[in-house]
Amino acid sequence: MTLESSFYDATAPLYVAAMGTELVAPLLYDLARLTRPQRLLEVGMGYTTPFLARALHDARIDAYAEAKALATKGIPTPASRAKLNDKWLERHPTFASPAFHAAPYEPQLVVLDDFSVERSSATSVLPILKSLELDDLVVPVHSSLQDIHTSLDPKLTPFDFVWVDAWACLYFFENCWDLVSDPGGIALFHYLIGYEEGDAIIDYMKATQQMHPDELEILSLIEPHKLRQNSLTLVRRIASRGNSKTSRSTGDAAS
Repeated sequence: MTLESSFYDATAPLYVAAMGTELVAPLLYDLARLTRPQRLLEVGMGYTTPFLARALHDARIDAYAEAKALATKGIPTPASRAKLNDKWLERHPTFASPAFHAAPYEPQLVVLDDFSVERSSATSVLPILKSLELDDLVVPVHSSLQDIHTSLDPKLTPFDFVWVDAWACLYFFENCWDLVSDPGGIALFHYLIGYEEGDAIIDYMKATQQMHPDELEILSLIEPHKLRQNSLTLVRRIASRGNSKTSRSTGDAAS
């Protein structure tokens, strides 16, 4: 399943050149399809929002088809303690996990925005989501990131996938890391590298990783052909601070 030209046409009004997400948006679509999150958080609505919603929509279709095909394989599953051999695993749907498909896949995308950025296309997102019939997957939350813990329903957390497309990456990393699924949740941050403030945030993340190597891992991707808005930093949660072998506070990493 791929994105059609009609999808790009429908989402084009949301594109703001200064935001630099023309290549990031389809990449996020692929990453969400790959990781298949149950709960996804986007901080800062805009051009990327329908790509994330569409990823969950397509993943839900895939999951339904896989679960149906898995049920018809017709041989014992782990529930009966039978051994799964390679021949069984490679039958359609290839490598499908019975444990994953034990419950229906019903993902949600929570989009957080306080509509304070004037040139953002955030206010136009919801009508386009509705026109694309993706609005059933989306829970909009009108709030700043600083108020997320009081404005967000705890039932919507934790998040397996977080996309922070707002200049509040340090705040999220310091104050909202508890919202990321433990273990295995990922958080992606836009355009940190190449800015004095952003480079300082990356250094802070790396210092935290050095202090707690078994807690998180970091990878940054750069668009070398661009002067601005040209990086994507992925942070994956390996273990919680409480379960870390080296338990120290986040504040210690900056000292």
